[in-house]
Amino acid sequence: MKFRQKFGWLGWISLGMICLTTEEIIRSRDFDLRALSVVSLLSWMFVLSTQVTAIAFIYFRVENEGLFYRRFRKTRFLRWDELTRVWSSGNYMPWMKSIQIEYLERTPEIHIGNLAIQPKNYDGLVRALRDHALQAKVDL
Repeated sequence: MKFRQKFGWLGWISLGMICLTTEEIIRSRDFDLRALSVVSLLSWMFVLSTQVTAIAFIYFRVENEGLFYRRFRKTRFLRWDELTRVWSSGNYMPWMKSIQIEYLERTPEIHIGNLAIQPKNYDGLVRALRDHALQAKVDL
């Protein structure tokens, strides 16, 4: 199963700011304010483009052997026995529904890492992690 990043609150804020800034550019008669609004518009368009590309290039894939994680060009495969803890970082902001996954890699050196995602299908990913990562402490 593949779990993609959702279009989060930052994407919606940037979309709203693009609309407001575009309206300001159209209504403004002052050249300095219009130039500043164009810079602001370009900045918000950049933020929106990163949010849209995150939908396509950030995901988790649950496999029988482990968890495959891709973030843009960086990929990582974690075996199920490497996962140590799964928790929700949205406890202080429940509308975010973000999942944090802590893992322990036993390569020549021991490395403790952390992955985060805001999946579209939050409940499905939680169910899959509970089914496969039996030794991990799940605080969801």
